[in-house]
Amino acid sequence: RQYPPETDDLSEDLGGALERFTDEVAADSRALVTLSRSMDRPGRLGTLQFVLPLVLDSAFHGLAPWLFGPNMFGMFRKDMGYRAIQWRKRLDRAMQAAVLAGASASAW
Repeated sequence: RQYPPETDDLSEDLGGALERFTDEVAADSRALVTLSRSMDRPGRLGTLQFVLPLVLDSAFHGLAPWLFGPNMFGMFRKDMGYRAIQWRKRLDRAMQAAVLAGASASAW
């Protein structure tokens, strides 16, 4: 992603350019704040909520890298916006839950 986004009209006034830039990055900025807050919870439960997804992401990505993305920190290295990372992690969580539910159901 390129910041600031390219503009075709170089004669645009500064106020208009800033407003357009704000509109273009607002969703990505909200996603970054959400991702950051999800990693920064206090206490033992917060630690578990931070570590468990990293462990699950590493395990599932190691087993099926064509299906599951790397952990969130690995995705920061890719050329993806924060909103795309947020949606990919939601998809990964849903697929992980389905796999774990299927495995536990078959174990019974």
